[in-house]
Amino acid sequence: MLPKHAPLKARVVRWLPICDQPTPGAPEDIALLEIATETPLPPDARPLDLLTLPDGHYAGRTFRAYGLPERMEDDGEWANGRLGDLVASGRVQLRHDVGRRAIEHGFSGAAVWDDQQEAALGMIVAIRGRDEFASAYMIPAALLLDACPELEPARRALNPYKGLQAFAEADAPYFFGREELVAEFEQKLNAAPFLTMLGPSGSGKSSAICAGLLPCLKAADPGLLVVEMCPGDEPLKALTEELIPLLEPEFSETDRLKEQNKLYAALLANEIALPDVLDRIIKKQRATSLLLVVDQFEELYTLGEMTEERRRFVELLLDALACAERRSACGLLIALRSDFFDRTNSVPALSQAISAQHHLVPAMTDAELRRAIAEPARVAGQPLDAMVVDELLRQMDKRDGALPLLEFALTEIWNGMTKGADALETLTRIGGVGGALAKKAQTIFDGLTPDAQEIARRAFLAMMRLGEGAKDTRRRDRLSDVIAHGDDPAQTHRALTPFAQREARLLTLGENAVDITHEALLEHWDSLKAWIEASRADLRFRDRLRDAARHWDEIGRKAGALWQTPDLEQLIAFERRAGKELTTLEVEFFRAAKWRKRRARLTTFAVMLALLGLTAASTIGLLRAQEAEQKARRN
Repeated sequence: MLPKHAPLKARVVRWLPICDQPTPGAPEDIALLEIATETPLPPDARPLDLLTLPDGHYAGRTFRAYGLPERMEDDGEWANGRLGDLVASGRVQLRHDVGRRAIEHGFSGAAVWDDQQEAALGMIVAIRGRDEFASAYMIPAALLLDACPELEPARRALNPYKGLQAFAEADAPYFFGREELVAEFEQKLNAAPFLTMLGPSGSGKSSAICAGLLPCLKAADPGLLVVEMCPGDEPLKALTEELIPLLEPEFSETDRLKEQNKLYAALLANEIALPDVLDRIIKKQRATSLLLVVDQFEELYTLGEMTEERRRFVELLLDALACAERRSACGLLIALRSDFFDRTNSVPALSQAISAQHHLVPAMTDAELRRAIAEPARVAGQPLDAMVVDELLRQMDKRDGALPLLEFALTEIWNGMTKGADALETLTRIGGVGGALAKKAQTIFDGLTPDAQEIARRAFLAMMRLGEGAKDTRRRDRLSDVIAHGDDPAQTHRALTPFAQREARLLTLGENAVDITHEALLEHWDSLKAWIEASRADLRFRDRLRDAARHWDEIGRKAGALWQTPDLEQLIAFERRAGKELTTLEVEFFRAAKWRKRRARLTTFAVMLALLGLTAASTIGLLRAQEAEQKARRN
């Protein structure tokens, strides 16, 4: 994308028209353009990689595309969806997300973009109507390359390893080693409508659900509808965001926002039961059953206190569970870090339900690890040497929670292999399984300017929450919550971008949100660990301040939510010592609290003056009365 850039001129250097009698798999309806020299590309423009996928590995992959539909010719709009299967012509069906922007005329010729791989999967063609479900098709990258050999330098094979990211449902062909565990999950969910997956950080819970369990469940029941979510700061709002597009798929974006707010308020006030909403969705979507998946359930405890909304969210889940036990159409699956299991005791009914229906995620055996290491590369067509697999297994020995480190090292090894580098040499260069992640983070940090390093340090510290009797955890935050009030947002974004690029993926960075991709970074990057230890007391105070400032802002900035003595005195001392760390909202909270205190002092002073005035007046009046009385007696 070239934002706010002048139009470019180009000439057609090759044209492959639509054939009257097409040959399956033959490229057609493709024009190769060459940018004219009189309108050169800007210096920061870069070519897109073209990602080629093996046959059978298209379905389910998420994508987005940018088009210029009618009524939006000036700005354009993004459409989101999932790839379907290959059809006889060699094209791939595109399915837009339910309730989202449909792919219509104005998207033809657009790149089909894969966010995770940061590459184009192909080009949109053959749009046959706005409202048809499978109305658009994609020419896959492999066909584009066959038609235009000039694009060969842009070819890139899919990396079958995921770095610090969890495996998604579309990654099922590359997910190995957890077959026995997934079969146990499936058996338990078939026997009961509720299951909690318990395991430590880094045990692969999310991957086992998305790339292992869900494909199996959908294969057994093609009518199954899965609703996936993470609680975040506002779990009830996150739930309604997932439900409304399914409940009202025909609504516009504006109408959906309105209905989402209505549904949120109704669920919060207990005016609507969640089971009724889920039943309505099943009927609306013509599904046979629905499974609600709540991943990262520990976010209910790591991102703040058990607020009214969070407690209500748990109550709604328990209501849905009670209903599911009577009817088999709905199910509930929760993934929870095992070190947060004791926190569920704050809601006894939840704790009892988890105790009755849970499954522990054990450490992988050597045989399972061997499959997880070797099989993805074999399926992707570039097998790992047996010596590399043995060395990785040796380095994994007695490493608890090291799956993210292994996957990160494998991702680096694969990237090296695609460039012709020897796998063992790459493993040595990156510092092995234990050092790859930390070395990558430190290399990126060392490459920043001193100002950018300070911005990155502040941002990383703002993205984590100290554990109380548990490990420190990452927090999913709005970007505005990690930008200090004196920093330029664009400069902060530039400082964090190197950590989020495809070669690293240490951060997940969006326009308005940022997140440390995995807790493994907190445990293995020595610089980050040192920053945390040096700032532990301040970080604990900042957690309290962040929650208080957000609460004050959310309730309309009422004066009663502002800090008073002794908290305000602590905040004043912190501001003097580390005021540059505060965000804009925290500064506004601080100033409002100080002004309230000052106003209270002025009010007290005015009252005291008034009382002194009244006392003086009363005294003078009394003296004059006594003087008058004495004069009267003398007369």
